[in-house]
Amino acid sequence: MAKNVVEDIIKTPKREPSVFFSELAKATNKTLSTQEVKPKSPRSTSRSTSARQSPPPRIPKDPISPVFTERKYHKHARIWVFAAVSVFILFFALSFLFSGASVSVSPKTVSVDIATDFASEKDAILPSLPFQLMAISASEKVSNPSTGSKVASSKATGTVVLFNEYSTTPQNLLINTRLEAPNGKIYYTDKAVSIPGYKKTGTTITPGSVDVKVTAAEAGEEYNSPLTDFTIIGFKTNADKYAKMYGRSRTEISGGATGNMYTVSAEEASASYAKARETLNQTLMTQARTELPEGFVLFDNALFISIDEASPITESKETEITQVATGTAQAFIFKRSDLHEVIARKFIQDYDGDLVHIPELDSLVFELRNKDTIVPATVEDITINLTGSANIIWDVNTEEIISSLVGKRKKDFQSIMSINPNIQSAEVVIKPFWERKFPTKPESIEVLVKES
Repeated sequence: MAKNVVEDIIKTPKREPSVFFSELAKATNKTLSTQEVKPKSPRSTSRSTSARQSPPPRIPKDPISPVFTERKYHKHARIWVFAAVSVFILFFALSFLFSGASVSVSPKTVSVDIATDFASEKDAILPSLPFQLMAISASEKVSNPSTGSKVASSKATGTVVLFNEYSTTPQNLLINTRLEAPNGKIYYTDKAVSIPGYKKTGTTITPGSVDVKVTAAEAGEEYNSPLTDFTIIGFKTNADKYAKMYGRSRTEISGGATGNMYTVSAEEASASYAKARETLNQTLMTQARTELPEGFVLFDNALFISIDEASPITESKETEITQVATGTAQAFIFKRSDLHEVIARKFIQDYDGDLVHIPELDSLVFELRNKDTIVPATVEDITINLTGSANIIWDVNTEEIISSLVGKRKKDFQSIMSINPNIQSAEVVIKPFWERKFPTKPESIEVLVKES
């Protein structure tokens, strides 16, 4: 009788698979055991029974071996576990790498509507509102090609600044006062002027000054001069006055000539001179803001521009006729911090002098009372009016905040912030999120000030 082929298969002991794969293996084996294996037909009688015994049929390899699949599963499981652990370690490391505290504070703020006059004194001391006087000078030139020529003579002209270090009272000079240059050339003032007295602060003397146009005593190129100093001939008999009242060129002295002269029409000369004056006006406005000291504010209506009057030039030794406009800009300027404090004192009843700032200061409408009657160089007291809406915001010292938080517990944050009267509200974010204390290094704490 033919043996049961299935019974002849010797099973090699295997490692117990997981429940899932054990059930899969049982199902597979059951299928194989129910299959009927038929023996081959007997061959020639010359062969023995054992020789005629048919070999057991090949059992096809299971394409999904339970053991193979289980090994593959465990291999993949180990990879996933390793990846998860790596991600966790990386996250943990990055958390410490980007650790720190970010503090956001909103400073104390008071909104006010301003429509108030403020008295201001030159170089005063707070709580009075002080102002300072800024003065600058400039010139502009416009040239035209000549349209003709003639034989003529012309006198050199220019602008000179006269100084008074002699007296605290104004000193008056008549028209045609004689000024002498170091080379001995004489020039006459074109009008009568009053030189303001000097100012003394401690041991420092600031001379009074005034600009005046001058004309050479004679025609000729030899009277043309670069910037230079002048003495006042009429004071030679008073050595002290002669030394302390003097002049300095504001502009070059030019235009002196004799002989053949190139010319332009009076209309063309006037048009060019008007253009030079217009350009100079814009130059002075721009220059005043460019040269404004840091920390000061200049309002448009606090600016005075004066352009010297001169006759347009119609003839010159040069083939191009150049019109020159000269002028000065004077302005009342205020320290921003002074205005901030004075406004705060005016509108906040319990203001105690803490540092504050007003972001809208430049946009307030400024008016200078009685501007038409003010002489900037001599005035000592002015009244200004400011109008507009503004926020008075208390300054926050971020370094002090950081110092107060180093190493402190997160739960104490609000109580620490409440001690600072300049802070209205505050929030904090500490990384990593599980950290319950502020960093021990100040550089790991960031403070952001949020102004509304």
